[in-house]
Amino acid sequence: MKPGYGARLAVLAALAQGCRPEPVVATNSPALPIVPDVAATPTLQTPEQAVRTLERRLLDAVRVQVVFAIESHGAVETKLRGILVVGPDHRMLLEAQGTFAGEVGGARIECDGTTMRGRSGTARLEMPCPSGLAPALLLGLVRMGVLHNIARAWFAKPPETSTIPPRDATAAPAEAMDAWVTSAKHRPAQTAVSSGEGGTGVAFDIIVDGQPVGDTMLLLDAAGLPTLREQTVHFPGGPDAPDSEMHVVERYESVEITAR
Repeated sequence: MKPGYGARLAVLAALAQGCRPEPVVATNSPALPIVPDVAATPTLQTPEQAVRTLERRLLDAVRVQVVFAIESHGAVETKLRGILVVGPDHRMLLEAQGTFAGEVGGARIECDGTTMRGRSGTARLEMPCPSGLAPALLLGLVRMGVLHNIARAWFAKPPETSTIPPRDATAAPAEAMDAWVTSAKHRPAQTAVSSGEGGTGVAFDIIVDGQPVGDTMLLLDAAGLPTLREQTVHFPGGPDAPDSEMHVVERYESVEITAR
């Protein structure tokens, strides 16, 4: 592992913290704006509406499965392939294989509805499945991408759901997640230069716990589903500090949504 990676990984894990087996009923989904279906009226969608529509479709789904490939450069170098499956009753699977921060290996976390188990190398995790798991994973996927939870899984840590302190003691876990990581300054974006792929590009700033931490370009296909994400994450130290940024490309090779 390169010198200095430990501190950067700690920051990455902190950002991720608090930020497939069966079908997802988002019973405690946060109250997001309801807008027309993106596939039905794409020309009427503003960039923010396109993002919120995608979030609502994922939260309302019975089951969501995403097959992904990730590369990142800068503060943390990664090259990974994996799968995320979110189902009902706290069921989920997140698995990735490849290279993370110069280490070759893999990570896996799954919830059977009762117990969450994870492994990465010799590290192990076992704990009760946290409440609000599905909404937190799905909102995190849209607003931050999947790498932040892989970073946690790589150290046998649970997804951010169980670690976010609610701003209001009466808030549900999903509401805490909705407030903790948000997207802002939605705007049209050019389709990804590195991919040459078609689609509708939307850009937005990533806000974690009230602080801007990066910016994203999300490429949506004709059905309003994500195919590509290009993201820059800013680490403490400022833009002039060496390796103070991480550039991430997440390719969503398939996104399957099972509607209710």
